[in-house]
Amino acid sequence: MDATFRRLVAACFLNQLGFQAAYFVGIIGCATYVLDAGAAEVSALVFVMNVVMLAGYSAAGALIDAVGPRVVLVASLALPLVAAAVVLAMPVCMVSLLVVAIVMGLAGAAASTAVETFLAYIKK
Repeated sequence: MDATFRRLVAACFLNQLGFQAAYFVGIIGCATYVLDAGAAEVSALVFVMNVVMLAGYSAAGALIDAVGPRVVLVASLALPLVAAAVVLAMPVCMVSLLVVAIVMGLAGAAASTAVETFLAYIKK
């Protein structure tokens, strides 16, 4: 295995680890335990994130064609960190969780698409 492939595997692992932690602990956990949200509110957050992910997959393909998978992958890993820092400075509310769900949906879709297309760029 060369260094590029190892970095790609590490980026994929860290992306999934961070996404799942932020999703379950951050979005679902805060909505359920901090805000005492019911099933409808939590489902709405998940629904919005999934719809945004669908749009993000489409946009990520064009973005990767324009700037390459490396730039998209780095940005998609950095964007949730910036969003988390901003949200941590604010009081937890449904609006802040909605913003995080949107950012997570876009970033998760972009990161997944970049990782999946990266191998074609490595072979060149």
